[in-house]
Amino acid sequence: MTRPIVVLTLVMVLLTTASCGRDPQGSAVAGPEAAGWVKAPVIDSAKRATAGLIVSGQAAPGSRIVIKGDRGTAFAVGTGEDGRFDLLVPSPQTDTLYVVEVEAGEDAVPAAARLLVAGDPAGPVALISPGSPTKRLDPGTGLDVVDSDRRTRVASGRAAAGQRVAIVIDGGEVITVTANDTGRWSLNLGPIRSPASTITVDGLTHVFPGESGSDAPIDRLMPAGGGTILRWKLSDTAEQNSWFARDSRVAAARDAG
Repeated sequence: MTRPIVVLTLVMVLLTTASCGRDPQGSAVAGPEAAGWVKAPVIDSAKRATAGLIVSGQAAPGSRIVIKGDRGTAFAVGTGEDGRFDLLVPSPQTDTLYVVEVEAGEDAVPAAARLLVAGDPAGPVALISPGSPTKRLDPGTGLDVVDSDRRTRVASGRAAAGQRVAIVIDGGEVITVTANDTGRWSLNLGPIRSPASTITVDGLTHVFPGESGSDAPIDRLMPAGGGTILRWKLSDTAEQNSWFARDSRVAAARDAG
């Protein structure tokens, strides 16, 4: 008599799970009539232009993409038959974290990462998401970002696809990583042992100044060492720091000019 009860219970649990509007990965069902899951949009580039910022990406064909700023601004565009979208967003006057969503009926499914755009035209443009290295979209090579949850740090950057990158931390031994097929590389620096750290990438040394203070503003870029740092919330009790390196060779050329 117990087996039919167990089977019925499992069926009820599966039906209950399938009827939920979102899954743990942030996808959503458009409604009970939906044929499948609504996929979150993927941003693959964001380029500064004279008229503003051109945000490009991929979603389901015929979708409506909405980009929302943190000051109540919103911009929308539809995807083409191939699911591609390109949306011109006015350049923000202040540092802004945008949420990119696809509308599905009354639901909105956000991209896994938020889009950071510095108010300073020379500042970083990047995708930030919990548990993943920050992905810079503005031009550059070498060390891009040091992410920290105040327990461990992860350095990441760009190079030619397949290139072997030589990294030295605090004058230690050379560590070699290989850029993936999109030219991205990352290195887990392990537990934090000192407030600051030197990171040398292919002979160019950066001084990471350490994490921001607990009184630093949230969602705003602040000068820190040879770069800028962003303190942003993961939840009410957790946060992350993302330090954006400035290529000293580029800075030297800019200062000399």
